Amino acid sequence: MTHRIFVMDELEAGLLVELSPKCVQSEKSYYVLCRKDREHHPGVQQVIQWLLTLSNK
Repeated sequence: MTHRIFVMDELEAGLLVELSPKCVQSEKSYYVLCRKDREHHPGVQQVIQWLLTLSNK
């Protein structure tokens, strides 16, 4: 989740893959999407907690 300009080189080099062509513009908002059966997976929860920590700074 970032502005395209920050990852353009990586996208063009094939190091990152765009998951969806749809862009969502928002200020200070994060959205986490995952499969319903993985929402309680420790790794998913770790990312969510990390994002919450960043949003409180």
